[in-house]
Amino acid sequence: MGFSHAADYGGASVGRRLAQEIWVTDAPYSADPTGKADAAAAIQAAIDFAHANGIATVRLNGRFRIDKTLVVPSGLSLEGQGACYWYKDGTGNIFEGTWLRYRGPAALPAIRYGSVQTCRLSRLGIDCSGVAGTRAISIGSTNKPATKGLVFQDLLIFGAGTAVQWGDRSKTPLEQCDEISFRDCTFHSCVDGFVIDATNAADFSIIERVGFDQLQGVAFKLLTPGFMRISQCAAGLLFRSSKMFEISGDSPDPTIIEGCQSEGPEGKFLTYATTNDQGLIHLRGNVVNQPIEVRGVTRILSTGNYINSTIALSGYARFNSDCDVWAGALETAQVMVSGGARFRGVTQRDASGQNGRWLPVGLKIDRDPTAGGYEYSLCVRAGILGFPFVRGAEYGAGQYILPSVDNGFAYKCIGGGATSAEPSWPKAIGATVRSGTASFRCIGAGALIKGVSPIEA
Repeated sequence: MGFSHAADYGGASVGRRLAQEIWVTDAPYSADPTGKADAAAAIQAAIDFAHANGIATVRLNGRFRIDKTLVVPSGLSLEGQGACYWYKDGTGNIFEGTWLRYRGPAALPAIRYGSVQTCRLSRLGIDCSGVAGTRAISIGSTNKPATKGLVFQDLLIFGAGTAVQWGDRSKTPLEQCDEISFRDCTFHSCVDGFVIDATNAADFSIIERVGFDQLQGVAFKLLTPGFMRISQCAAGLLFRSSKMFEISGDSPDPTIIEGCQSEGPEGKFLTYATTNDQGLIHLRGNVVNQPIEVRGVTRILSTGNYINSTIALSGYARFNSDCDVWAGALETAQVMVSGGARFRGVTQRDASGQNGRWLPVGLKIDRDPTAGGYEYSLCVRAGILGFPFVRGAEYGAGQYILPSVDNGFAYKCIGGGATSAEPSWPKAIGATVRSGTASFRCIGAGALIKGVSPIEA
């Protein structure tokens, strides 16, 4: 139709708008959209021309093979047309839509963002072909200037060693990469998802609605993360070494993890191993199906999570649980505390609802508050919670009992019936005793609850 980037179109005309975009398959770039020939040079030429001439957007329309890294300058958007893949009749993955199929050296990334600002990458896939050590996206700076204001959205990253390398502390000068957002992305068959490792890495950054399928390593490997929020992400963990979150390094800043979920046969939801008396991890509204392990110095505020796993605390860790739902197996210790760590918690569930559940030291329990007020009790000895024994009561199999005079143990009714006098309770786990027509078995330590007190009126 005669439109040209060299022409001067005015106003909001079609020509003016088209002059602000480049399609990499158009002449003079003519990138091969079939994926048969290397298109890296053609795409890079389009990127460089756009940057030199103040053109905001480079559009990708096809499946492009790139044999070397694409370097993106400041102020530029790379826009695809959407990407998907599917598996057909045992013949392998079928890629459709817009894809960059990186086939260059494993030591280099497919796309590199250096000391740049105000960039966007969206609606495309990056296929690294499962080559070990590859990186789909590399974000880093030399602080001249710092890397800021990057937006990544609607990406599908396939088969990368690391999907996103976010900073690298091994470089000199140290890197600063923050004010970055990732939204609505899927990482499939990658070893690691995000590796965030830089000075002030991730300050004021957001990662939300990212899914990890067939993950082999760590979804979020955070080394010295800055102030950031990770929201509504999910990971399928395949191996014992797989993790949803791994936080380590020196002095991580406060991090919010909310609405996330881990699934799979193996792995851990969160591991923390660092020293930081100023930082804070805020867990809120997550579904935790794998263990949490924390050692070192930190504070963890856990609010409204569904916890169906174990939590192990050591060192000077401080874990505060508020309104969490504990859904682990009855009679199983879910929270293990050692080495000076401390656990404190509140549950809105009535004590009878906790009957038979192992309670950790410090757990505060709602004790059937009367109208107009709240009363709480505190577990001062970890163990299994049960009702105090009652003479002449009818007990059913499976109910949990504590002696009327504490002896440190809990008992489970194994044969229903009516009790008579309180028996002499055995203190050997597995030993049984009868009272009337009911029988009981010693099942382990009994929780000791003390200190009912009004909290608010």
